Amino acid sequence: MEKAAVKAELKLPAVESARQSGSPVLPVLVFFAIAVRVLFVLLARNIGNPHSMDAQNYLNIADGLLSGQGFALKGQPTTFVAPLYPALLALLQAVLGKSILAIKLFQAVLGGLTTWLVYLLAKMYFPRGVAYVAAGLFALHPEMVG
Repeated sequence: MEKAAVKAELKLPAVESARQSGSPVLPVLVFFAIAVRVLFVLLARNIGNPHSMDAQNYLNIADGLLSGQGFALKGQPTTFVAPLYPALLALLQAVLGKSILAIKLFQAVLGGLTTWLVYLLAKMYFPRGVAYVAAGLFALHPEMVG
């Protein structure tokens, strides 16, 4: 007896880009989110200690990746942290040099771009106005900025 093939179809809600909607609100929100984060990094350089244990572990693993020691802390392989962030730090250090400021600026831009993702996620389930409010709150929320 032959089983009928079940065709699974994933239907995602339609997501329109800011360009399709003709509204400048989302690009302005994203630009503003990036600007606020970059200004915060430049004006509050002493906030966020790069010598804290957590930050130092990530930087040490990134250094190990760059120097050919692999994913290791103090010369020993580790599973203490997830691999993607130290790999990103290693890539940034290889391209931009060992600059904590460059890493913070990159993270500020990435955080600002996340405003767009918040909008898209909210737009999937709520009206456009609610999605703009969610993106705006994310763009300016102090915990998300600093």
